[in-house]
Amino acid sequence: MSGFISGSVLAPAAIGAGYALSKVLALRWLWPDLLEYQDFRFLFLSGILLGYTLRPVLQRIYWKYPTGAFAVGLLLLGLGTPGKLPELLLTDIPVQEWLSQSAMLDLGPILVTALLSPLLIPSFQTMISRQVLLSQLKAIFFNTSGSLKIIAAVVFYQALFFMIYGIYYWDEWASASRPSFLSPHLPLVSQLILIGCRGLTILIAFMPVLSMITSQNRWKVTLVCTSLLFVIADFIPTFSQISGISPVLLFDDLILRLFLDIIFCYGVAVLFV
Repeated sequence: MSGFISGSVLAPAAIGAGYALSKVLALRWLWPDLLEYQDFRFLFLSGILLGYTLRPVLQRIYWKYPTGAFAVGLLLLGLGTPGKLPELLLTDIPVQEWLSQSAMLDLGPILVTALLSPLLIPSFQTMISRQVLLSQLKAIFFNTSGSLKIIAAVVFYQALFFMIYGIYYWDEWASASRPSFLSPHLPLVSQLILIGCRGLTILIAFMPVLSMITSQNRWKVTLVCTSLLFVIADFIPTFSQISGISPVLLFDDLILRLFLDIIFCYGVAVLFV
């Protein structure tokens, strides 16, 4: 029965229902006034997409249930809204408002998805325990070579962020004004550090998956990581809020994010695969 569920549309649909219901319950408890701006259909479809995105990671990597739940939870925390705090500090959105209306609202759906996903989409085999995961993390990341690669990945993310957004906002650079994607209230060095922190957060979220991927094909690893990063960090937060907003207004930023995600994930694959 579990094989039938995980191999059909039922598992992503169940994850979608759990994601949407937990998000609505969190809104009802914390911010009932925001319920009228939410469309349950978009939340449900976002959860289904999340289930399909997680399925290759859960099925092809032989997690035991606790390690699978931990890997999914870390992905959702690091790539999703809670992990976006460094980027938030580049904007004028108050941190307190973000914590209450975004980060806190996402903790419930993250917990529900992390607990449900390994049950509904079990691995083909259950081999990877906590001890195995820790030993792999130590072997790949927590040593001199791994530390240097982590620093290189963070610097690469910083350079890539400024390059892609700098090209898009070239007219603002050329007019000798600070581009709109940078905060007017923070020194440039501080913003560079914050962007690096976001790159580090993404890399930490990927660590369990990268340490257990057996494929040596960098393009396959890039595809898996890009799907996770783009869907969790960029597409789902946009899609779930798209009701009443013109998609054209969101298209440019999603395209920029997609380019950033693809190139960064390929760089991560080159460094760690």
